[in-house]
Amino acid sequence: MTDTVGRFSAKVADYDRYRPRYPDAAIDAVLADVDPGALVVEVGAGTGQATRALAARRERLIAIEPNSEMRAALMANIPAVDVRDATAEATGLPDGCAGAIAMFQAFQWCDGAAALREFARIGRPGARIAIVWNVPDRDDPFTAAYEDLVDGHGDAALAESLPAGSGTAKQFLSSALVRDARKAVFRYEQPLDALAFRGRIRSVSYLPPPGPALDAIVAEGDALFARFAHGAPLLSLVYRTVVYLAERA
Repeated sequence: MTDTVGRFSAKVADYDRYRPRYPDAAIDAVLADVDPGALVVEVGAGTGQATRALAARRERLIAIEPNSEMRAALMANIPAVDVRDATAEATGLPDGCAGAIAMFQAFQWCDGAAALREFARIGRPGARIAIVWNVPDRDDPFTAAYEDLVDGHGDAALAESLPAGSGTAKQFLSSALVRDARKAVFRYEQPLDALAFRGRIRSVSYLPPPGPALDAIVAEGDALFARFAHGAPLLSLVYRTVVYLAERA
């Protein structure tokens, strides 16, 4: 069985430092028309890539993260935020407490049907529910080459074993627990120098843990960066930030 929580433990430092954040427009879309005084719950918060932006906009925020190492980094990064040890399927929060529930880059790691039932339980009537992914844009040649590199060395069986399917919102869009499901897409770029590009590769959960196998992949990444950079100090990975929005039915 895929360990959807513990597999990130050896990647925390690189994940925290080198994973992309999210465009302001995507965060604003998640919170649009949500009562400013409502409780916002972020589920699967990781080390805080989206939490920072949510906390800057809302005072009432609970961040849920089941991985202990990632949770420790999240608490160190944003000490003012209420961080809980729980899961998408069992948040431990009261019925009807939340005005918005959001997951960033995490829905594929949980049991999607169980998570949506939990979101419906903790969401008050009409609560915003949002599922967000940064999706690499293969129309950009450097981003496509990066994706080919990491996918070519990734755990081939992992995508088949993910509880909610990798990077898909089908369960969300078809769920009777939500209404008015819709999609918004925003462009986002992550500028990286050669060192940061190494860290971005190391942060990928489906690549090998730290050791010789991962070092060999990183070396391939060095050559890829040099091939596209032509001596420039920075290259950008390009994403389509895909935001799926709905309200609790």
